[in-house]
Amino acid sequence: MRTFLIACCALLIAAKAVASEDVASPRPAYNQVVAQFEAVAFGSEFGPAHDQVWRWRSAVGFAVTADDRGDAVTLRRQLEPHMTAITRLTGIAFDYRPDRDQADMEAVLTDRAAFVDWSRRWPLAHSRYAAATAISACMAFLSIRNDDIVWAGLLYGADIPDRLLRDCLLEELVQAMGLPNDACHYRPSLFCEDDLVDALDGADAVLLQTLYDPRLRPGMSRQAAMPIARTIIRELWPGPRTAPPASN
Repeated sequence: MRTFLIACCALLIAAKAVASEDVASPRPAYNQVVAQFEAVAFGSEFGPAHDQVWRWRSAVGFAVTADDRGDAVTLRRQLEPHMTAITRLTGIAFDYRPDRDQADMEAVLTDRAAFVDWSRRWPLAHSRYAAATAISACMAFLSIRNDDIVWAGLLYGADIPDRLLRDCLLEELVQAMGLPNDACHYRPSLFCEDDLVDALDGADAVLLQTLYDPRLRPGMSRQAAMPIARTIIRELWPGPRTAPPASN
């Protein structure tokens, strides 16, 4: 049995500058959604490359923590609607745990300067992520055992703009469900570093539904998973197979 930790979903402050409503984009084509799924499900910004399906197998017990710059009650209230949406799409429930030591997922609201300290408190955190914490608005750390996600730590910057924080709240949570990479095969997208998105819908929701479809299994290789994923996405996202060529 092998357990390791990856750091994912680092948001560069300077990069997240475009609100989703500012991006005029047609409905993504099927091939764009497939490409986005493959990129976000099998890629990782800071952790090791992987070739397996990763996801939670059962309900997630979550805890929230905030330092004197934040409010844990407010953080929980902001996360719970997103958790409800994720449960609807995946079948994975979230159960609040007042005791953080009993949680499978901990969400922390703190100044970005404290990110390094928090990452060192969590299991298997590695010093190689120190540089990433210094430039991130929010982050997620995942612990994987036998291709199951068994623990996640989410860091949110209490000192970032409110609009960026709203994007972070959802993005880190969704990526911690097993879609850890960024990609911009269509826009706007929660997974695109150039967009600010704070609702889980459209093609992004299809990506999460696809990951948790029972036809895919934790540990399935990319080679085995992608033909199945293409079938699932075709069922969930009918429409043109390819995007029209860009106009000059």
